[in-house]
Amino acid sequence: MAVHQPEAWRRIAMRNGISEAVPPALARSQGPNAVHTTRYNLLTWLPKSLYQQFHRLANVYYVLVATLACTPLWHGRWESKVITVVFILLAQAFKDGYEDLKRRFDDHEENTRLSSRCVPSVQVPEDLPWKSCTEGDE
Repeated sequence: MAVHQPEAWRRIAMRNGISEAVPPALARSQGPNAVHTTRYNLLTWLPKSLYQQFHRLANVYYVLVATLACTPLWHGRWESKVITVVFILLAQAFKDGYEDLKRRFDDHEENTRLSSRCVPSVQVPEDLPWKSCTEGDE
């Protein structure tokens, strides 16, 4: 025996076979289904990368050594120490940026992958990008 549901409500099919009707506002409350795994954008890449690098004790140690090399307490050439530390930090930052760029491309590939959604009025599957699927689609 079928239960009559108002047209404005959506039927959500659960994995365990139990289905329930929820209002459209609640069904769409989660937003789009887009995947975002990137950490940085163009403005935050270098500051966030450097911040994460200073969580490594070795990097903090090398920066302290380079800083001490710039003081009169250290009698010697400071340029080699400072250039080495800056090179290591920038190389790691560029590696982090490259990996984040790869994640951005993978996210785009996943978000544009086609998935099928059943249109109840026509009873025919409709192909649409994964990011356009929303909670409550059948």
